[in-house]
Amino acid sequence: MEGFMENLTPQLVVAKAWQWLEMNGWYLVGALACWYLILRPNLVDPALRAAAAPSAEKVRLMEEGKRAARLRQEEAARRASEAHAERMREKRVEKVEEVEQEGLRRRGAGRRLGTGSDDEGAGPSRRKPREPKDKDGKDDPFRRLRERNPLGADSTRGYQPPKRKVNKGG
Repeated sequence: MEGFMENLTPQLVVAKAWQWLEMNGWYLVGALACWYLILRPNLVDPALRAAAAPSAEKVRLMEEGKRAARLRQEEAARRASEAHAERMREKRVEKVEEVEQEGLRRRGAGRRLGTGSDDEGAGPSRRKPREPKDKDGKDDPFRRLRERNPLGADSTRGYQPPKRKVNKGG
């Protein structure tokens, strides 16, 4: 054995290691990739997470903080809702007062809708008597459209394409 140790130089060790890497380097790269992609997420990361997990006291404090934040949010939402309801009530009261004031100012100046009268003081207009219709209705261009039932069969329809038959093979 003594002869073996005498021939062992640093250059020889580096040359042997390099030769082994040239022959087995891809196996080494594959093993490192498997460790990084498969084993590390399943074995190493949970252990690190368990080591870094907060204590029970810390968890209790966080839960109390969350509960307090929720209560603050609920209180702020309730206050905003009450303020909004108060503003709506005030607007409704103002609107009612405005309508009452408008009514007092214009008492008796109202008129019926659809009278066709542009006069401010004009009373409701009377309907005009209907003009008698022509008995034959020949000069009415829309007579056919009024008398036609759109859902019923129409004899004026001309061409109807034949019904298609399903190909049943053969």
